[in-house]
Amino acid sequence: MQKNTPWILSLLREPRGDITYIDNWEEKLNAIVERAVTQNITLIYGQPAWVLNLFYKALEYTKKENILEIRPELDLFFW
Repeated sequence: MQKNTPWILSLLREPRGDITYIDNWEEKLNAIVERAVTQNITLIYGQPAWVLNLFYKALEYTKKENILEIRPELDLFFW
């Protein structure tokens, strides 16, 4: 699917291609979290159970208690 994304939209998308192609799930999740906690992300979309795992991993990584402590600018989640 990422190959079909117009190049201009790929500039606004996370995770980047190199992370997308990691086969090992735990390694991929860790790479996404490490990059995402430094980005200004206002919109998240995805399968709810997967996004919940991502949020739990981000909380563990940052040692925060609430996702809004990490993402205060988060405005929208849809799936």
